[in-house]
Amino acid sequence: MPQAEVTAWDVSEKALDVARHNARELGAAVTFCRHDALNPPADISRWDIIVSNPPYICDRERAAMERNVLAYEPHEALFVPDDDPLRFYRAIAAYARKALKPGGELFFEINPLFAADLLTMLRNGGFAAAEARSDSFGRQRFVRAALTVAG
Repeated sequence: MPQAEVTAWDVSEKALDVARHNARELGAAVTFCRHDALNPPADISRWDIIVSNPPYICDRERAAMERNVLAYEPHEALFVPDDDPLRFYRAIAAYARKALKPGGELFFEINPLFAADLLTMLRNGGFAAAEARSDSFGRQRFVRAALTVAG
């Protein structure tokens, strides 16, 4: 059985260092690259699957967050402006439309508050079968989408 080739991106070199350490500890073969999801490379039909957990918590939600999350996670990894909560999803979906191979799939971790808006954005942007999936607490926390196949 062929082994998967995995590439991980982050804008933060510190986050990449932690990920490299974790991959070594687990014996995982991962290629790490520093990229900004808002300014991705011009890849065409490169990936079978794209999985992303972008920043998705609105600034207005900050006060209700657990202290342990705020103390250990960089704020740029968590928060988006209140007036543009889909900022990263929009950029990553635009990249995925070009960078996914035919039949490729896009997976996101999401903010349940914006599940409906995200699904609408994906469906209007050329992704078929966009659906939200719930976590173990019954909250919509994940989205799976596939590119619409022309034909």
